[in-house]
Amino acid sequence: HVVFIKVHKAASTTTMNVMLRFALKRNLAIMLPTKLNIISEGGSFTSKNILPSKSGKYDILCNHVIYDRQAISKYFPSETKYVTILREPFDQFTSGFMFYRDVFPVSYLIRIPGSSPISTYLENQQKYEPKRLTDSFTNNRMSVDLGIKRKTLSNKTLINEFVKNISNDFDLVLIAEYYDESMVLLKRTLNWNLEDVFYMSSNIFSNYKNNFNVTALDRERFRQWAKADYALYQHFHDVFWQKIRNQGSDFFHE
Repeated sequence: HVVFIKVHKAASTTTMNVMLRFALKRNLAIMLPTKLNIISEGGSFTSKNILPSKSGKYDILCNHVIYDRQAISKYFPSETKYVTILREPFDQFTSGFMFYRDVFPVSYLIRIPGSSPISTYLENQQKYEPKRLTDSFTNNRMSVDLGIKRKTLSNKTLINEFVKNISNDFDLVLIAEYYDESMVLLKRTLNWNLEDVFYMSSNIFSNYKNNFNVTALDRERFRQWAKADYALYQHFHDVFWQKIRNQGSDFFHE
């Protein structure tokens, strides 16, 4: 039983496909959305957005959903493992910016002018950001996917509390930059077979960085803007490597 919170633009589609293959091979009950691959991307979790199961319970969740432990957990057994994935925040941001501007366009990103739209956006983020936090794909989106509230974003104490709560809730946080290591950790955490974590990369956009003239100032402005995502990533990057150090000498061989 696995709940995988599918964070945007962080190798999460590749991971979702691993989860789906595992579930289909074993005829498990997958919590599926009523449309597309989104259960709750811009609002609260609700049973109206999911297809029913015969028993009312599920074995796997791996489609987009805003994390809400209380709402989700009642559909899963108590021994369910909770897993998510994070990506270096600036890379995650630029990938999301490109995707939701050029591939799956959203209005607030389309209207940013100029040949360097990332720089234009970062000069004055509030000018372009949508009113609802969950409608944004550029404002600490990894933290938003994991359930952060708007008032927390500008408060260091609340951010630290948020990170602590996620650490308490999740059994494993994968790191996209170390995807092979992540898959081995996933395999060991869930007691799967090695073939269960074989993967083919999905939804990859390798050339998007060439489309923008990103500067050092852009990166610094984003760091100041994305305090929650940086705190989240740095904490779980450290936890990730501590877990690997605890695995023993056979980890990298595997």
